[in-house]
Amino acid sequence: MAALLGLAFLPAGVIAMQAGLSAVSERQAGFQQSVGAQEALVVGELREELIQLREMARTLAANASLFVDDARVCNDTLVDLGERFPNIANIVVIDASARVRCANHAAAVGQHIESPLVETATSAGRSAVGFVRSPVLSAMPVFAAVAPTSVGPRSWNVGVSRAAQPLMERVAQVSSQRDTYSILVDGQGQVLVRFGMPLSRGDERELTEFLREGATTWSGGAFAIGSSWAVIAPVQENALYLLRGWRPAPLTWSERGEIALALALPLLLWLIAVAAAWWAVEVYVARPLSVLEDLARAYARGQTTYGEEMLLRGAPMELASLRRTMAAMAKTLSGRELRLAEALREERTLLREVHHRVKNNLQMMASILSIQSRSAEDEAEARGLARANERVHVLAIAHTHIYASGEVHEIALDELAAEIARTLVGSRGSDVRLKSELEPVRAEVDEAVAFAFLIGEAVCIALDATPAGKGAIINLALKGVSEGAIFLGVTSPDADTVAPTASSALRLIQAFARQLNANVTSCQATPTLIEITIPPAAAPAPAPAPAEA
Repeated sequence: MAALLGLAFLPAGVIAMQAGLSAVSERQAGFQQSVGAQEALVVGELREELIQLREMARTLAANASLFVDDARVCNDTLVDLGERFPNIANIVVIDASARVRCANHAAAVGQHIESPLVETATSAGRSAVGFVRSPVLSAMPVFAAVAPTSVGPRSWNVGVSRAAQPLMERVAQVSSQRDTYSILVDGQGQVLVRFGMPLSRGDERELTEFLREGATTWSGGAFAIGSSWAVIAPVQENALYLLRGWRPAPLTWSERGEIALALALPLLLWLIAVAAAWWAVEVYVARPLSVLEDLARAYARGQTTYGEEMLLRGAPMELASLRRTMAAMAKTLSGRELRLAEALREERTLLREVHHRVKNNLQMMASILSIQSRSAEDEAEARGLARANERVHVLAIAHTHIYASGEVHEIALDELAAEIARTLVGSRGSDVRLKSELEPVRAEVDEAVAFAFLIGEAVCIALDATPAGKGAIINLALKGVSEGAIFLGVTSPDADTVAPTASSALRLIQAFARQLNANVTSCQATPTLIEITIPPAAAPAPAPAPAEA
């Protein structure tokens, strides 16, 4: 029962555990979102640094008229600025032919600059800020800002650059995470440069798939990339993005305890629910049903067990009502059984009385016929009365076998034939010997009287045809043949021709044979006196179906 209840509540337990895991996952995701918000500050810090870089370029461009006309003054000015701002990598003035006119580093003077930032600033007439992967004036990637000057008609630009890696390391100090990485990508998802911890192959594959989707699908919140989390935000809208990633810190013991509690609590609740359901089913269903089963067995035996009935006092109302209904039903059935038993006893008593009276009446008739046959003066009259007496005896024997034996549906035909033959041979007082070959054969009770008269008349014909005083033999055969038919044969090797006085007996045999649908195959031949084949009784026709309304 407990196993079945456990299986029944298993989906609820699984759902509860999933809810616990979901709660833990959501809590972890919420924590990572808070970390992502902190990491987004790194992007803001980088954006501020680039704004300052652009403002520096704009300021120099706006005041270029103070120093660009004299190359020496221009170089000295830019060198002085480079010393005042040591984090600036290069400060240059680019003429209309894209060559460096002056710079804070003498080696840069005269270099030809080919950069999209310079082209943008020249063509658009406004400042441009961006990332340069392979700068001409530096061996490392830089962030650069270019601003056009307003010195006469000349299309000159002021460029300011800053090394990317030191800048990224400085802005990353805003983050409190240890294992981090920074990746600069353009608006098409192309990686420009990366700094920080390396990624595994699986994480790298997921990152590539994420960046391939393009800037339009990048959300502002934190998201998982393999075993790490990341946040991406624009440094320059649709042009430059910074992806900051970090590996979650190992779980503390308190966090592990919270996760274990989140998993164990639903499981504990599931076990409690199973135990409570098992207890309720056992106390309020299983035990009362077991008591009801014992009560039903006791009621079936006609017993009343008040002790077990008391066990149902705490059972649910439905089961207690069922117990009362069963008790009332058992009481009703017991009363009906008593009435049926009484009626059956009365019926049996009446049947015995009827049998006794019928038997007495037949004996009285036989006695009267016997007295009349002895006092008859005419031999034919005496013979007729004697035959009537024998037929009454045959009927009495059949009646005894039908009622006294207690048979209801079938009768033992072999026993009936044996008793009739012995009675008739014994009543003649002759020295005729009877040989019987009787097999166990049974017939319907309704056919018992016809069978009895067939046997009796056949034996009487044989006795009349057998000469007295010679120790003659009469053979009586009864057996079952094919397909349920019955064969009856009465023969005598010492018999004479059947006497004409046997004509009435032959007519009776024919009459009873027709009643049984029997076939009389031999009736007057010697030494076989009579052979009868009786077919099996036809099955009763089925009752007609009631007519539909």
